[in-house]
Amino acid sequence: MERVLCVHFQNVVQSMIRKTLHIILFVAVGFFTPLFGQSASGEISNSNTQLQDQGGIYIPNAFTPNGDGVNDEFYLTHADFSRFTISIFDRWGNQVYKNTDVDFRWNGDRGNDPVPSGTYVYVIEATTRKGEAIRRSGTVSVMR
Repeated sequence: MERVLCVHFQNVVQSMIRKTLHIILFVAVGFFTPLFGQSASGEISNSNTQLQDQGGIYIPNAFTPNGDGVNDEFYLTHADFSRFTISIFDRWGNQVYKNTDVDFRWNGDRGNDPVPSGTYVYVIEATTRKGEAIRRSGTVSVMR
């Protein structure tokens, strides 16, 4: 089953007369109808955008575990698996984190000690509810 999230953008309109450039960052998979322009007569035009679900998960590439309450944890969104394991390694190949709970939240600590800022490798091995095996690997940057 393909997961689709519906997000409605409201009040994201500025006059085309002012020639304002808008950049919309999509942080979810789904079907979007962002408003992007208003003519001199007040008519609003829009465009539909479809973002594809890449294997059922969104994996961020950085987080900032500095205690400010914003982006303090590394975690997955849109993940729905019957089996799941994530392992995170430092640049020397030492495992700094491992979890089998798909709802994990890594705060950038190895045990009780914070890992230094840097790039870490993650390996995700999972099985979807349909029985499809998924393996993803990549990097995540810890920025303190």
